[in-house]
Amino acid sequence: SDDGDTVAEHNEESDCDPCAQGKYSGGNAAPCQICSAGEYNDEQGRPSCLTCHAGRYNEDNGAEASNHDELSDCKVCPAGKYLEDEGDSSDEHKSVDDCDSCGKGKYLNDNANSADAHDAESDCT
Repeated sequence: SDDGDTVAEHNEESDCDPCAQGKYSGGNAAPCQICSAGEYNDEQGRPSCLTCHAGRYNEDNGAEASNHDELSDCKVCPAGKYLEDEGDSSDEHKSVDDCDSCGKGKYLNDNANSADAHDAESDCT
């Protein structure tokens, strides 16, 4: 085990362990950080987190890496709601409040089973 005293074990970026799933590093041997709300990272060593897909959100704001290590950590909007965003900004995927309600006289009865059923306003009938 490396005790941190051996320079040869710490003189190149390749000496660093890759960040685990649910975390990322901005590069330049920066310390690993847990993904933020609205994000996940399902691949070890990926340099940045991915934004939750349309129809999904993730409310955990970096408290636990295990809440960001797979797409299913991004929860599906509940019945009566959808989220059309195409994943351009994690700011639009941070809370169930980011899911829009179906318009007057329309409904969406899928109860968070399939993100595809919550990814467009046209899912409301």
